[in-house]
Amino acid sequence: MSEENFTIEKHGFAGHPVIPENSKHTAIIVLSGGEKSLLPGKSVAKKFASNGYPAMAVPIFGTDGLPKTPDKMPLEPVLKAAEYLKKQPGIQKVVTYGMSMGSIFAILAATEDPDIAGVITVSGTHVVIEGEVGKNTSGHSLVTYRGEELTYLPYTMENGVFEGFEQAYKKEDEVKKAALPIEKCNCPILILASDSDEEWPAKYSAEYLKNRLENANYNHNFKTVVYKNASHLMGMLPDDLRGRLTLKLSSLFFASMKNHPQDCKTAVEESQKEILKFLDKV
Repeated sequence: MSEENFTIEKHGFAGHPVIPENSKHTAIIVLSGGEKSLLPGKSVAKKFASNGYPAMAVPIFGTDGLPKTPDKMPLEPVLKAAEYLKKQPGIQKVVTYGMSMGSIFAILAATEDPDIAGVITVSGTHVVIEGEVGKNTSGHSLVTYRGEELTYLPYTMENGVFEGFEQAYKKEDEVKKAALPIEKCNCPILILASDSDEEWPAKYSAEYLKNRLENANYNHNFKTVVYKNASHLMGMLPDDLRGRLTLKLSSLFFASMKNHPQDCKTAVEESQKEILKFLDKV
């Protein structure tokens, strides 16, 4: 697999591959947000690579050819990244890994591509949400596909982002229209969340997705794990210098990191074990 960085203009998707020596045969598409997010996808991809998994960090906004902000972001580049990986020598399976809003794309990609072999979501949501422009919602969907905006759940930031999502999640009719059709995936699924997520009610979302799978009699293995007093940040967090600095600074932004440091540390360690155990069985 090439070590070059991929671009929308040349390849149809932006991406940063991290390929370990003696790679395993399952590749990971890392979807963690924008090119310059607090937790860069490439750093997360390096963490997967340190465990033997070839990984491709695929930004969904904030780079050439993509929206500058998380608004009207196309699903097609993620699908093209998956198609590319499946054709590479030595790659037998492709798994999508979505952190935060990346969880939306991890699930949607697997509903459209039946060959995706697994989905992992960390601190995610259960709906397509409204996009953002600056510090405001956009009035448009976060996601587009085939040139059309996907039905989305509107929310407001007026009283804080968490409260905005909490109130929006109560709008049952609108939630039903914007809900992620996770039961259309064709693979095992791992859903990880915290009961004290600072960004949105991630526990609620995890349980919603679990119920949706159960009600559909989903015919693949799936597992939901909710960690107590943990932060929005968990899963495959990088342990390079950039990653350590990110974790140190995160206590300024994420209350659980400050108030429950040991619970957060445990959640990071245990969630990583869950992810690696899941990948071993894919």
